[in-house]
Amino acid sequence: MNLDYQYEQATAKQYLVLVTLPMIMLLILIGTFVMGPPVIADATEENQRPSLVIFGAFWCPGCVKLDRDLDGNEMLKTYVDLVFDKVWKLNVDKPEVKEIQLKYRMERGIPSIAYGYVTPDRKFRIVDRIYGYSTPQDLITKLQRIRSNETNVDN
Repeated sequence: MNLDYQYEQATAKQYLVLVTLPMIMLLILIGTFVMGPPVIADATEENQRPSLVIFGAFWCPGCVKLDRDLDGNEMLKTYVDLVFDKVWKLNVDKPEVKEIQLKYRMERGIPSIAYGYVTPDRKFRIVDRIYGYSTPQDLITKLQRIRSNETNVDN
C-alpha cells in the first residue's frame, strides 16, 4: 500500500514536469507573439501631462537604485505622481524593448529616461532624455528643468 502511494506521487510530479510546464511555456510563447511588443501609449488624445519611459535592467545597479527611489522615496514619488501622467518601466533585456530603445535613440546606457508626451496617433513625442542614475533630489531638479524649458527634441 505504501509503495502504491509513492508511485502515485511520482506519477503526479512527472505529469507536472512533462505535460503542465511545457503547456504553460507554450501559452507564454504564444501570448508573446499574439500580443506583440509592449505598447507605450494607450491614449486616444494627446495627454496634457508629460509621461516618462524608463529603460533599465534588473542586473544594473543604477537601474535598481532608480526603481527603489521611484517606489520608496516619498519626495520623488509625490513629484512623479503629481506631474506625470504615466511612467513606463521597460526591461532592455527583452528584444521588443531593444527595438523601442533604438527607435527613440535611448541606447546610450541605462538607466535612461525619456521625458515626453503621448500624441493622438499613440506615439511618444520625446522632449528630452536623461541618462544615468541621479539621486532623487537631482532627478527632480533635472525633470523640473526639462519641464520649464520644454522644447521638442528630435524624434
